Amino acid sequence: MKKLSLLLLIALTAMALCACSADAAEELAKGVGSLVSQMQTGTPSDGDGNPDELNSITDRLTDTSALDGLSEADKQKLMEEAEKEGVDLTFDKDGQMVYKDEDGTVVQQNDDGSWSAVGADGETAQFGGDWPDNEFTRLIPKPSFSLTAASSDSQQFSVAFVGADAEIIRQYAQQVKKSGFDKDVAEEDQNLFGIAVYNFSASDGKGHRIEIFTAAGVSGLTVTKE
Repeated sequence: MKKLSLLLLIALTAMALCACSADAAEELAKGVGSLVSQMQTGTPSDGDGNPDELNSITDRLTDTSALDGLSEADKQKLMEEAEKEGVDLTFDKDGQMVYKDEDGTVVQQNDDGSWSAVGADGETAQFGGDWPDNEFTRLIPKPSFSLTAASSDSQQFSVAFVGADAEIIRQYAQQVKKSGFDKDVAEEDQNLFGIAVYNFSASDGKGHRIEIFTAAGVSGLTVTKE
């Protein structure tokens, strides 16, 4: 999905600001690519899905200290390099970066370290930050655990979580069920080679369907208009 590709854009931008070695940058890109793949498919991609590793990726991408050490010369160099790639890179009055792609996508890091993006056709994405308020999140209970990344457009909302094991996700799925997603319910709860795998899907009878998943320490959900 195009909107989820915004998360990769956010990751690549953050990497450009961090004084990472080539190996560290490659590792970070691989980890974020894994997160996006998990959100797209609802299942872990290649890799062990280590939740500590995913938490580390989130911590590094939401670290505002990378901007603190940038001199005016550093900022100018970044803007010049971005311009070569067709990107308008600027810094706002608070020193936070604003990244505008030639297709109209705007990405920026917020004061709390989270990243937000708005695509040319209205899709939105965030990395870190608070639980968003939109037409889809108003249909379900606000979870007690934190989000890693989220994206939405007019048809769908997707989010990946951190700090939520299989049991917590099972409990949350039951809260969602009680909130009205109790039609055409399908659940899968099993242990595969020592890995807890849980999936829940249901409709609310009003044109929306939710899918919740957790496997190998990676969890998330998608709400879609049917």
